Amino acid sequence: MNVGGPLGSRASALRLVWLVPVFAGFFIPAAIPGAVGGVSRRHHFHEGYCADPAAELPAVSSAGRGCSDAAGHVRTGQTMGPRNENADEPGSEGRRHAALVRGKRHRHSDIFPPEAGRLLAANSSLSLTAGHIHPNGRETKAHLEFGFKFFPKGYKPLFRRSTLRVGNGIDIDVKPNQAKQELHAYATLTENTKIIAFEPHLHAPGVRMCLEAIWGHNIQTLNCVGYDHNWVKQYVYEDDAAPLLPKGTIVHLMGFLDTTANNKNPADPRNWAGGGRRSIANMFIDLGYSVALTEEQFQAEMAKRRAKMKSRNDYDIGCPLCWAPPVPPAPAAQPAGGQ
Repeated sequence: MNVGGPLGSRASALRLVWLVPVFAGFFIPAAIPGAVGGVSRRHHFHEGYCADPAAELPAVSSAGRGCSDAAGHVRTGQTMGPRNENADEPGSEGRRHAALVRGKRHRHSDIFPPEAGRLLAANSSLSLTAGHIHPNGRETKAHLEFGFKFFPKGYKPLFRRSTLRVGNGIDIDVKPNQAKQELHAYATLTENTKIIAFEPHLHAPGVRMCLEAIWGHNIQTLNCVGYDHNWVKQYVYEDDAAPLLPKGTIVHLMGFLDTTANNKNPADPRNWAGGGRRSIANMFIDLGYSVALTEEQFQAEMAKRRAKMKSRNDYDIGCPLCWAPPVPPAPAAQPAGGQ
């Protein structure tokens, strides 16, 4: 399996580590009313996989693969360990539980950019606490593996992971036999943000998802993509096209649902459905990821973007401040008693 390692000269500097298997297997009974949950088994990171057991290794890419006879559709891996005391450092999650990788139907691997590798802390473990697993009417065995590809030892990420999360799992009201249903969610950015990837996540009724950025009276459509729950996709931006959004931007997520006969995915479109983990329930969330930028990093990223524009008549969708006047540097402090 190709874990999605990056193309180009960087590939030769990376080393692949397959944890085979991280989770050897698990068993799902034929019927457990309303059951859905995670896999309790964990894999600990130690010197068998990390050259230096006292180090934290940044992963450049990660992937999950599995086979389960349709017993589940999502596997979410997270690292678990002591709280990181250097929570503000780039690449640091700053909390005991840190989401790391997701595996879904036909989904390719996560690829983290060279400035934003994800840290795997020493003495932490990988745990599937959000596996979407439910009975399918027959006893089922499943098998799952995770793999990682690491940056060279000594690498340090430049950017810190953003706190942006947008979606709504509570106010979901999916009506039977009805097309053009919509779901909406909003989030206000608390820091300058560069969006690295857009990953729509709906369930069977989902047919489309869009992402907008609202800055003052400017409304920019960043993405609109079709959705098929049998083939989940992640869309990774080219670096010179990744949205650069200033603090205060409102991010608007829109989901579109169809429970008519035109959508073959719902098991029984005659039933009302709300939110939940099972495929016959619904989710509405952008599982993509982004990085937070300091003011200096934000200005530098916009300067690189402007340098590729031919004139001020060019416009960069997703960078509402690209042509704004640069922020002047703060004046130097005057010594006491100076003129």
